[in-house]
Amino acid sequence: MTWKYLRRYLSVNKLTYKQYLAGPHWQDVRRRFWSSSLHDGKCYACAVSGVTLEIHHKTYRRIGAEDLHDLCLLCRGCHQRAHDLERGSKDKRTSLANVALKIRKALGVVMCGYKHIKAKKHKR
Repeated sequence: MTWKYLRRYLSVNKLTYKQYLAGPHWQDVRRRFWSSSLHDGKCYACAVSGVTLEIHHKTYRRIGAEDLHDLCLLCRGCHQRAHDLERGSKDKRTSLANVALKIRKALGVVMCGYKHIKAKKHKR
């Protein structure tokens, strides 16, 4: 994750992350993302639907001028896992795709085309 961009943006604008999230810019970005066709209403990592979904930054490179493609939906559990994996990564460029792959693997979810399928446990 590109934390340096986030830290720089917040420092220059004298904001906390909480203030940024409560501000008019982020609220407008959220509104535009929710009304876009860039999501299917499911968690990007585990494909759960019918739960509260949170918008996650794939990158902070354009923070303050986000492209809607910089965002995705994650359920609360996967969102926390994503940040935990990003913080724990030695590779500071950990991509959301790699984080999502690790989450899917931990949850036993496999991708089949564009569909998520819960992996079946095989009896031995």
